[in-house]
Amino acid sequence: IKNLQVTRSFNSTLTCSATYGGISLYFASDVSIDNVLFFESYNGLMANKVNNLKVTNSIFDRGSSSGYYGVNICDDEYSNQDSLLFENNIVKKYIYGIHLSSLNQGIDIYNNYIHNNTQTGIYLNSVSYTSYQNNPLEIVGNRLVDNYYGFYKGDSSSSWGRNVLFKDNLVKSSSNYGVYCHYYCYDWIVENNTFDGDSDQSYGIYMRVGYRAKFGNNTFSDHTSYDIYLNTCGTGSNSNKFFYNTYSSIGITSSCRVDIYNNLNVKTVEQDSDPFSNVELEIKDSSKTYYETPHWGGSDSLTDSNGFISDSMLIRSGYYSSSSTLVSNNVTVNFAYGVRAKSTWILFDEDTTKSVTVPDAFRFGAVENTNTSVLYTSLSSAITAASTGNVLNVWSWTYNENIEITKGITLIGNST
Repeated sequence: IKNLQVTRSFNSTLTCSATYGGISLYFASDVSIDNVLFFESYNGLMANKVNNLKVTNSIFDRGSSSGYYGVNICDDEYSNQDSLLFENNIVKKYIYGIHLSSLNQGIDIYNNYIHNNTQTGIYLNSVSYTSYQNNPLEIVGNRLVDNYYGFYKGDSSSSWGRNVLFKDNLVKSSSNYGVYCHYYCYDWIVENNTFDGDSDQSYGIYMRVGYRAKFGNNTFSDHTSYDIYLNTCGTGSNSNKFFYNTYSSIGITSSCRVDIYNNLNVKTVEQDSDPFSNVELEIKDSSKTYYETPHWGGSDSLTDSNGFISDSMLIRSGYYSSSSTLVSNNVTVNFAYGVRAKSTWILFDEDTTKSVTVPDAFRFGAVENTNTSVLYTSLSSAITAASTGNVLNVWSWTYNENIEITKGITLIGNST
């Protein structure tokens, strides 16, 4: 269906099936609609029991007439087939710009301009089913501007709305929420979007029960309530993850944890700041171990000739835990060289390289006077300081020195 103008179609019931529209499809697969102007039609495109529908380069304009749906698509006929490609279209001035319901998989909404719809730009009810998480709903490269809600997931089922990809979109100046997930937004990826509240939009994004969501490289500004509001977003393995987002206000409720990640590189240095190579490292926090060399039970590489670990890592730098207060994350660094080991910790809140200073004494052996608990780096210094009858524990090492024992002391190799 191509190169048409459809105008002033019959006003009909608001249900999806058996409903009139500028174009109405029923039990139709593999239909393409391209370069069609839907003008002053109460409903633009109405589709029921369809698969592999493609709608491209078309305009849905209510004009000055009354109208309800720009696009209403419901009930794919075959759950094992793709449902919809909706690309490079304009949808404006309806109550619902795009209304989707009971679509299982393969729903792609790309590069559309959806604006000035009085209820919702894009509305979902039972879309993107859990059995098809490798082929979910993708909303990419769209402009959602001056709608009441930009994007709204309206059902209350944990089986729907799974693994949604919301990427590279502009969400601007909605009268209420930019993106609103009424319930259950499991495993969403929200990436590279701009949420511009234009000082008249209450929330940038509001998610309720959004387990395991990932937010990356989003920019939020000028919302009257919160840039981001996460309600009961899960804890532990269900926590949300943030990577490089810009925002000024966030709301976090109980039973909600958000982990903030930044890139961290670690360098081991001597006390004079020169590189200290071949150091055994363990880098961890309370949630997981990020780096572990053989001494600590792992298989990662020792620090190289410049003192660096093998590569920088995304590590949790902070977190929100049932509170809107950001908590810095203590990262523990355990390091070992020769017969010595030590533990330290670091804090960071941006991509950075942190230096860990390895004491010069780590390059030497170790001799402990068990009577005084003093630790020495050479046999000669330990013997000189010892009193008659003292016991010296000697760690396995090559001690390049000449020694002379002229008092009654005991030397014991400690087998380590």
